[in-house]
Amino acid sequence: MTPSSKVVGDLALHLVSTGITPRQLEENPGDVDLPGSVVSYLQGALGVPPGGFPEPFRTAALEGRPEAAPPPGLSAAQEQELQSGDGRRTLSALLFPEPARAQAAMRDRHGDLSVLGTREFWYGLEEGAGDVLVELGPGQRISVGIEAISEADEAGFSSIVFRLNGELRPISARLRDSALPSAGAEQADPSEPGHVGAPFRGVAELYVTAGESVTKGQALATIEAMKMETRVTAPIGGTVSRVCIEGSAAVEAGDLLLVIVQGAPAPAGEDG
Repeated sequence: MTPSSKVVGDLALHLVSTGITPRQLEENPGDVDLPGSVVSYLQGALGVPPGGFPEPFRTAALEGRPEAAPPPGLSAAQEQELQSGDGRRTLSALLFPEPARAQAAMRDRHGDLSVLGTREFWYGLEEGAGDVLVELGPGQRISVGIEAISEADEAGFSSIVFRLNGELRPISARLRDSALPSAGAEQADPSEPGHVGAPFRGVAELYVTAGESVTKGQALATIEAMKMETRVTAPIGGTVSRVCIEGSAAVEAGDLLLVIVQGAPAPAGEDG
């Protein structure tokens, strides 16, 4: 997938997920929390398309949004790596900083997952299925398989018994499905201008805390889904009276993220 194709895909997924029509986007682009890749594209991160950007759409879409940061300079180590002819890691960090950081964090936490087969990497191992051979390196081969998986506890963790070269070993892990929010999550009320809800299903992370003053259009959170990251901005100015998630949390479309009240902080017990 080319970078420009990802921009198109991100925008299409965003419109479908949020129920925004192309006409609504065209008429009021500044009122839509566009994916980060779309904003970067309109700021010229991928260059200027033939014929230029569509106006006044581009200007209206970028109004009030932070300007693009200047590209970082190369460090001595990066220059040396590029000149050595083995600069894949440096190029990845420069061209795709967020995915590169995510990959580095994943590698630090789990090791080199590229040794796994495609099916095992994307879908994991299946309980009761046969063992899978994994080549760790020249002359290094292990077999792994899942023996049993328990029901998730209140914290969402399951006990997993897996086979490693025929020996049973237990671990505790949070399964992907158990990280989803409960059906009883509080919902944002569209009639309340200070209710900030999740635009679609994904993993949200707040930037603000209760009691903090915010301005209209200020970034309050990011939500990531399907490799697409979107900023959630303040629909009104005021004070954050309540936050409904802590840290990074899985949310569904419409889940209430936080509440803003106009003017001074609300008295205790009021949430706007």
